[in-house]
Amino acid sequence: MDNQFLQLMNSGPVGALVVGVVLLIGFLLRHTRWFSGGSSGSGVAASEFSALSSQVREMDQRLGVVEQDLRHLPTREELHEVEVNIARLMERMSGLEQITTSTNRAVGRIEDFMIDASQKQKGQ
Repeated sequence: MDNQFLQLMNSGPVGALVVGVVLLIGFLLRHTRWFSGGSSGSGVAASEFSALSSQVREMDQRLGVVEQDLRHLPTREELHEVEVNIARLMERMSGLEQITTSTNRAVGRIEDFMIDASQKQKGQ
């Protein structure tokens, strides 16, 4: 906003005229209390101010709760790290599954060999 104001001021007499007119209109509206919502002269009524104040307080409390919850949530980097670790664990589990399968087959062959050997020994 300040940048636009400076551009208007540096644009010569037309910019200065625009700024002057805007300031004059703002002064007149404020002086006639056009923004106050009535002719009472007090601006925003006390009851309206109290209601707005309580709403702002309530929203501030709710925002505090949300901020507290957000502090406990993981960041994007932390979630990425968890995803990478899970992928690594899945690879390890896949490797362990292959090792377990081959070990089960080897144990099965040893059992078969021992059963055959014991049956041959009984048969003699």
